[in-house]
Amino acid sequence: LARSKNDFAAIRKECEQLRLKYNAGLKDEEIAYRDQPDTQEVSALRKWANGSPDIKAERNKRLLVYAILLIIPAINLSSMTQSRLRQRVAEIGVRRSFGSTRGNIMWQVLAENLVLTCIAGLVGLLFCVLFALAFGSTLFSASTLMLLNEAPTVDVMMLMHTSTFGYALLFCLILNLLSAGIPAWKASRVSITDALSNQ
Repeated sequence: LARSKNDFAAIRKECEQLRLKYNAGLKDEEIAYRDQPDTQEVSALRKWANGSPDIKAERNKRLLVYAILLIIPAINLSSMTQSRLRQRVAEIGVRRSFGSTRGNIMWQVLAENLVLTCIAGLVGLLFCVLFALAFGSTLFSASTLMLLNEAPTVDVMMLMHTSTFGYALLFCLILNLLSAGIPAWKASRVSITDALSNQ
């Protein structure tokens, strides 16, 4: 197993030496690895043995999907945040009249959404753990399609990975910044007189 990316070259070299050694004992045939052994990413994307996948194109597709998954909810959440801030225009005006700067107003709106995102993330994690404990064996029950004779033992840590939760939370935080940033910036730019007149 590779401990880091630096080990890939040594592993491939060793595999090639073993391949040549094996082929030396063959008469009319030859074994070819076709650019293998693969990394996990390449192995997951490889559809057939005689053709290597276009990793750059596949990564670009994933980035496009991630961008769409970020932008579309951000637009929806941004309009909801904007609507909520319209109801608090008078409060923003009062804060501004008592000396709050535009930066303070913007930071307060972002901080509120950040706290809500963290709370929602923890609640989501709790529900995931409870769901895994309650229905884990049902999700992975014995199935002829999976060639299993009996249901495997499912542990919560098999379903919950720290890095996966971290990436999901980071995704939510970026989404929070995208959805709350523009409304917060607009709310901080409302003049004090306009804000108080909407009371």
